[in-house]
Amino acid sequence: MNKTYRSLFVSRVTGALAAANAAATVTHTGVKGLIREVLLRDLFRPLLPADLGVGTGQIATSNGNLSPEVDVVIYDRRILPPVLFENVIGLFPIESVLATVEIKSKLTATELTSPLLRVLLGEALEARVFATGQREEVLAQRVAGEAVPEEDPR
Repeated sequence: MNKTYRSLFVSRVTGALAAANAAATVTHTGVKGLIREVLLRDLFRPLLPADLGVGTGQIATSNGNLSPEVDVVIYDRRILPPVLFENVIGLFPIESVLATVEIKSKLTATELTSPLLRVLLGEALEARVFATGQREEVLAQRVAGEAVPEEDPR
């Protein structure tokens, strides 16, 4: 890897970590979380090609469901553009979502299922899980290496 590129990249990450640590003294949990989301989005944005975007909001499935709030959404503008407010907050069609990130100060075993689901499941399965409410069950099956049952035709 190019030494200059690596050095600049490491300095950005170091700066973001220092700012996140400084935000730890903020007493309002919502504000603290928002600061960390902004720092992470600002860290990702310059590393992505111009046709990829970074935002926050909800993922909209083709069957009309909306995800819970997602802290950081990386999406492809070429597939389907999101509906954005203030350039980062919006509704993201599941077809264009490439990755999601959840910001957590502390992560318990129980909370682990939600962020992991977004990483481990593909968009079609994710859309089905939103619709059927089987998030934890499907995640547990995927993590255990078990076959995930086909969608119920009802």
